[in-house]
Amino acid sequence: DGISGCRRFPVGGLSLVETSAELRFLPVQKPYGFVGFVDFGGASGDLNPFANEPSLDAGLGVRLRLWYLPANVDAAYAILREGDIQGIDDGPFRVFFRIGEAF
Repeated sequence: DGISGCRRFPVGGLSLVETSAELRFLPVQKPYGFVGFVDFGGASGDLNPFANEPSLDAGLGVRLRLWYLPANVDAAYAILREGDIQGIDDGPFRVFFRIGEAF
């Protein structure tokens, strides 16, 4: 039962810190571009967002402009996951696909 699962584990939180930096190379009037990015943050069930230690990811992405519809593919590496340095055995790679802009 999904509802009883929510009663056993905390859902939500009291604090969140997140920040991102992105460097874009998007040539004028070209249907493609590239980005490099870094994401950092933490979330917690108390007032200290870093009580569970911070997380840090970095990656590269491709930006496509297809018929006025932007499509993005990003590949990221989790450098820190809740304060622990991630190695290859930890499965730190992630791939994201998105259609449309994120605001």
